[in-house]
Amino acid sequence: MITQNYQLYIERTDHAKNMARFYAMAIEPCLFGGASLTLRWGRIGARVQSKTHHFDHERKPCPFSSISSGRNAPADTGHHRPY
Repeated sequence: MITQNYQLYIERTDHAKNMARFYAMAIEPCLFGGASLTLRWGRIGARVQSKTHHFDHERKPCPFSSISSGRNAPADTGHHRPY
């Protein structure tokens, strides 16, 4: 069971390039006792794109959790498969 919710929200704006984007990530508990990683991104004020991955344990979707425990973080391959 997940003990702490994680959320990250980033905005990038550049008025000269007419760019206004956002990126959001959240790790939340699932209905079945695991954790889900939800990624959302898109243009601010427009339709949002999202992708959700489900995991059996809280630490699997959060590679930075291993840094605080003294272990090496896994290499980022850019693709994450649900376990």
